[in-house]
Amino acid sequence: LDPTKEQLTLGRIRQGEQLDPNFLPLQLKKAEFLDKLGRYKEALDVVQRIERNVRLDRKELEEFLRLDGRITNNLTDAVQKSQEETLRQFTLQKYQPSIDAAGRGLKADPVNASLLYYSALSAAFLRQNAAAIKFVRTYLGDSNMACAPAGEPEKMLDLYRLLSAKVQARDRVDGAPHWISG
Repeated sequence: LDPTKEQLTLGRIRQGEQLDPNFLPLQLKKAEFLDKLGRYKEALDVVQRIERNVRLDRKELEEFLRLDGRITNNLTDAVQKSQEETLRQFTLQKYQPSIDAAGRGLKADPVNASLLYYSALSAAFLRQNAAAIKFVRTYLGDSNMACAPAGEPEKMLDLYRLLSAKVQARDRVDGAPHWISG
């Protein structure tokens, strides 16, 4: 889908939501559109909000539950494939392909702890400090760290401190350079 058409469609959806945020046909199309874009977590949030907050008749409920199941399957598949490819590339020390593979999964679930973890480490190894800090902040602020393996959150906090210190030292106007050129 052309990015301008994507933005135009999302803009029209926002306009419709300003008129009636619970208009079922609009919310159904919004969820289907987000599903087609691969933004599964957002699509799932739309469906679950409607299921929980809007009174649905039997037919509407079945339609939304079917859509919920399809989106959940799509989300699970996309994240699983992305995690496998990300870990494979990371293990091979191919850090940019690892970030790219994680990006596909993060499109589906922007707060997936595992994908954010490997993205942050890969970006740090590539010295893409701004990207690494962004991944770490999202990991620490938005992801579910209760599901993270032991030690990962601490490593992310250490990485954040290290990268933040480098940025602060580099950005000091009156500071001396921390390297010597030859």
